[in-house]
Amino acid sequence: MTVFHVNELLAAARKETGLQDFGPDDFRHGLEALVENINNREDVLPDRIDMLRGEILRLLANRLWFAKDVAEHPEILEQELLPPVIIPSPPRTGTTKVQRLLSLNDRLASPLYWQIHMSSRIPGLPDGGREARLEKTEKFVQWQNEVLPELEKIHKFTADQPEEELLMTDETFRSNYLAVVHGSNEYSAWIAQTNLDASYDYLVSQFKYLQWQFYRESPRRWLLKAPGHLSYEDQLLRVFPSGQQMIFTHRAPETFVASMSNFLLMLPKKFYRGVDAKTVGKLVLGLTFQPLLDHMKWRDANPHVEILDVGFKEITSDSLGTARRAYEFLGMPMTPKIELQIKNWDESNPQHKYGKASYSLEPFNLTVDQVREMFAPYIERFSDFL
Repeated sequence: MTVFHVNELLAAARKETGLQDFGPDDFRHGLEALVENINNREDVLPDRIDMLRGEILRLLANRLWFAKDVAEHPEILEQELLPPVIIPSPPRTGTTKVQRLLSLNDRLASPLYWQIHMSSRIPGLPDGGREARLEKTEKFVQWQNEVLPELEKIHKFTADQPEEELLMTDETFRSNYLAVVHGSNEYSAWIAQTNLDASYDYLVSQFKYLQWQFYRESPRRWLLKAPGHLSYEDQLLRVFPSGQQMIFTHRAPETFVASMSNFLLMLPKKFYRGVDAKTVGKLVLGLTFQPLLDHMKWRDANPHVEILDVGFKEITSDSLGTARRAYEFLGMPMTPKIELQIKNWDESNPQHKYGKASYSLEPFNLTVDQVREMFAPYIERFSDFL
């Protein structure tokens, strides 16, 4: 049994950074719940304990560095954000490709993985420690690829490419992503009944911080992408400026459920022996079915929010056409330079570049008919995009 102690972790992070203030104390309950969850598990891989501890310390260090910058530069939280563009779609529906295609336009900004993984400046290093932050992220990606060699077939993590911004809410220890990677019944249940206001408040503060770090002289619209926003659209309206637009990607549910199940079956193996496939199947249905129903109700209640719907088949077969539709929707010109960048990106990143992943539902005790029957309201409403 792994034994971490919250006070020891806090002390170690303070010693590592030389700082004391973690900012608002609302992260403490989540940290305690996560540590208790880890300590109660019997399947932690012995050779991953140091990396697991290091990941917790990384999150705590980012909090300490962020609190230092805010204390010394209160203008950080006074940054005025522009209305963002948000991709809150179900997982495995083409969200990553759309995000990376649109981020080629310099009128939009998506946080790069190294800016998410190491979100805070490191005191005493040139340029806020940019090189050290990038290097630390690259080392983590390399380690992750070594312990999960099949992962890149499903999702390729790259330090200098855009990634899901909700990973920054790991620093609040109130994060559905942490629940997926480290989840047991205890921590997942704790997250499910926990109010995530603090997570979204922290998220918007992180975008102000990133803008202050990289775009304070020329603010641009942030391009957000995270399936975890499903069911939390009201939080997005609450914390970000009005006028935000959404791009919603669609795919046959039996396919994205199978793909996401494979992904979530693999991800916990970074630190643990693994979880039961049937359990994962139920988890994925819980993360997608009700949130999609909630999203449809939310759309009906918020017709003022502009939403562009795009199908996975269109995204994968016509990158340039998809980008043109998105740019027109967002009121941005499609220049010859951007067209060339999209074509070059497409040629360099073909589908299944790193191998083709399995899309079978069978290991998860699910069938195509079962999933399609369950998702019938979604299929009926968005059949034109499936």
